[in-house]
Amino acid sequence: MVKGIGADIIEIKRLRLLAEKYPDKFINKIFTQDEVVYCSLRKDPFPSFAARFAAKEAVLKALGTGLAFGISWRDVEIATETGQGPEISLHNKAIEIAGEKGINKVLISISHDRDKAIAFALALGG
Repeated sequence: MVKGIGADIIEIKRLRLLAEKYPDKFINKIFTQDEVVYCSLRKDPFPSFAARFAAKEAVLKALGTGLAFGISWRDVEIATETGQGPEISLHNKAIEIAGEKGINKVLISISHDRDKAIAFALALGG
């Protein structure tokens, strides 16, 4: 059963400018260590960072919370195994709220092109 949906789009340039303005602080506030490693292995890491940022936003919308109720950016993690699509791992307050809402899985689709990154999330339960 679908419990929630979410979508987000972001300009890659906007994320790049924030990361340059607040080096380390911005990236480490938003992304988990595994996400940083994954993105940093790319020739240009910012499209991957932007796609994951959009994915986090989409998941928070699918949960129906945004960043409210004590959820932090790092409570939503996007993991990608080689040859597989991205998967969502919820942590801390995000997994607690998902459980309260009967959400047991969140599906995600992410993409980026030259200028923008986009993500769609589907929260499932029951």
